[in-house]
Amino acid sequence: DVVRTIILKMTNSKCWSNDPKGKKAEEYIHNKSPFDVNCWMILIREAQLRPIQDSRILFEKAMTQFPGCYRFLKLYIEKESKEGNTSYLENLYNRYLPTILNIDLYQCYIDYEKSAKSGHADSSLSMLRAFEFAVEKIGFDYLSYPIWNAYVQFIKSNEALGAFAEGQKANNIRKLYSRILAVPMANIDNIWKEYVAFEQGINKASGDKITADRLRDFNSVKKISKELEAMLKGIIRTAVPLPPQNTPAEKRQLDLWNKYISWEKNNPLNYEDSFLLAQRVIYAYDQFLQNFSFHTYVWLEVTQYIERYYRKLLSQGDSTRGNNLATTCREVYRRGVNGPMHENLIFHLCYADFEETFQNFQNSIEVYEKLLTRPGVDKTLVYIHYMKHMHRTRGPEESRRLFQRARADPNIDFRI
Repeated sequence: DVVRTIILKMTNSKCWSNDPKGKKAEEYIHNKSPFDVNCWMILIREAQLRPIQDSRILFEKAMTQFPGCYRFLKLYIEKESKEGNTSYLENLYNRYLPTILNIDLYQCYIDYEKSAKSGHADSSLSMLRAFEFAVEKIGFDYLSYPIWNAYVQFIKSNEALGAFAEGQKANNIRKLYSRILAVPMANIDNIWKEYVAFEQGINKASGDKITADRLRDFNSVKKISKELEAMLKGIIRTAVPLPPQNTPAEKRQLDLWNKYISWEKNNPLNYEDSFLLAQRVIYAYDQFLQNFSFHTYVWLEVTQYIERYYRKLLSQGDSTRGNNLATTCREVYRRGVNGPMHENLIFHLCYADFEETFQNFQNSIEVYEKLLTRPGVDKTLVYIHYMKHMHRTRGPEESRRLFQRARADPNIDFRI
């Protein structure tokens, strides 16, 4: 409801800015270049000084224009935080945490949870859930050390009363270190040193043996960490997503991203678990999409990749994790059709076929119907594919009815 009200205000407002420079920027955006980042930054700087009710209108518009843009979201969150608007902050985190997988954003979220839940009876449980949510979402990231480290320190800080509780706490810390040390990341040497100190602090003799047994695996992950560092060198991970620019700088970034994705697909960690490998690759694609969300081929690549792996898992009888990946694939499709790909015919048709594969025929119909409302889409082609879908799933009679409807539509041409 909050977002709907803001969007309504945006629609009804002809000019948002009160500043002469801002008005010029707004006019330039509306009439010449809707993706001019410099003009948007002029407006956002003004929004930072305006009352929050006015600022929200501009920030929402910016997030709609630049889906997945952490740079703008960060300023939006800072503004709401400065105003102390807890409910709006909750709304922003709920909306964007699942799709904007940025370390700084998740650190802000952890800090927010710590502050908001401080003093509550269930604060410890709330923080545990927040950390688990964070590492589940961004725990694969090369820069995830601060989140993992904060998680370890949180577990260590929990009070344990009695020998049994102390033993349980030590086991929980050990399990957490095991998870962290399996992830290639920056500062992994620091984690290893802390882990060795932890084991030796419990019992030096057994601690030395445990860490010696794990040293080989650690060195392997450390080696991959160095390779990953080199692979990510030069990649800009906080770019403002723009439609294809066809510039040398953009081409270089695309080349670097494609090289990194290929590296992840080659399974440098030698995972035997297909699901775990798929999760790492999907995370890499999510990072790619945050910076190039208007590039159709990236959306098509990631959905095709996920489809290949969920089929593989289902064929192996792993229905739980296969269906988990299928759900992830559906979420990516929906994110695209409701965001940057909202007028992309090919991506919509792929999504409709995906739903048809699962016999979710009503979902496919909704995709076609939504396409017919998009102003920039070739409606004749939509009807042609829609009729074929109806013939396959509902029979020739339903397909004929749709044909009659198409013939009456003034937006179609001779191809129907």
